[in-house]
Amino acid sequence: MTGSQPAKYQVIAHEADGDISRQIGVVEIGPRQRLKVLSVVPDRADFLHDLVERTNALDVLNVDAAAPAGARRRASSSKTIARNESGFRDALLERLHRELCLELISC
Repeated sequence: MTGSQPAKYQVIAHEADGDISRQIGVVEIGPRQRLKVLSVVPDRADFLHDLVERTNALDVLNVDAAAPAGARRRASSSKTIARNESGFRDALLERLHRELCLELISC
């Protein structure tokens, strides 16, 4: 997906208990799957800019994967997805949601 068109996403922050959600900004995921802040609410500017900087520094993501055939019961496994691989964007969106309670919604 390295040649994919830029896409804009609303960044929605969810409280851990799920009761409160609010839009904190808009980002673009552009060439090479790099994020760019297009707009941000003032009280979340430092957070969002720092997140974008840290995310753009990643060359790979480690994601959960099915355990190999013959592995012991409840074994876990992971795989690495490089930034230039087709699954990187989806893995990134999932990671932001799972680890930071952030949802990126296409706009």
